[in-house]
Amino acid sequence: MSYGIQAYRVDLQKIQQQYGTDNPDLKEKIMTSCQSQFEDLDSDFNRDEGWTDYETLMSDFLDGNWQDTNENTAKHWYIIELLIQGFGKMLPNGQWYPASSSPMWDYSEFQLYFLGANSSIPVSGPDDFPVVFTIERSHFDQALTHIREDYPDQDQQAEFASWIAAAREHDQDLVLYYY
Repeated sequence: MSYGIQAYRVDLQKIQQQYGTDNPDLKEKIMTSCQSQFEDLDSDFNRDEGWTDYETLMSDFLDGNWQDTNENTAKHWYIIELLIQGFGKMLPNGQWYPASSSPMWDYSEFQLYFLGANSSIPVSGPDDFPVVFTIERSHFDQALTHIREDYPDQDQQAEFASWIAAAREHDQDLVLYYY
């Protein structure tokens, strides 16, 4: 099995604003738009094995009721990914799948399991996948410098630069899911 990076551009504040939203119309819209994905994702993480179902997790997120329990938070990060897909944009990743994330672990610009400096969302990193890196827009230049130093493939460098350009154009951050 190969692993790679799926990049998204998104304003992290948009994700933070959905946590505990008091807008019932928005809640209904999000829950309805994600219904088919809940079923697909639940087939990967079965309730019979002790996992909370995705619909409950999303509902709890929108109600502001996530608890930082000691359970594996993999499903929580996939719920966040659904929100990122809805409020952001998936970016092309042809040069980053497959790819290694090893160098990214070494730099503070690639923040692990980070949803913004003022985030009140209580979620820690999962036991395993997905690995989630966030690059805030204020760190784009330094992150690109590290990519150019640690990834010799010119096509990867160019695609990463295109992610930054797209995020800058829309005044957004980058979130990289590695799985």
